[in-house]
Amino acid sequence: MESVEAVNKILEEANKRIQANGTGIPTCKAALTLLMVFGVGPTVFGNVSNVHKLVREKNGSVLRAFTALAMVEFKQE
Repeated sequence: MESVEAVNKILEEANKRIQANGTGIPTCKAALTLLMVFGVGPTVFGNVSNVHKLVREKNGSVLRAFTALAMVEFKQE
């Protein structure tokens, strides 16, 4: 409870100037967007790229590789 009181005290000392004005992107939406752009996107691209390289080295089909992967995932459930 001390932390809540400390935050309330800071807000009171700031004369309640720290307020959302309703403009711009909400924090959660901005955080999710940044996560998708800089986290999920590059990870998925890297994984697909690695699978493509491995399949190409084995003279196989990328589509068959992903289909086989999907089948393995489906059978585990």
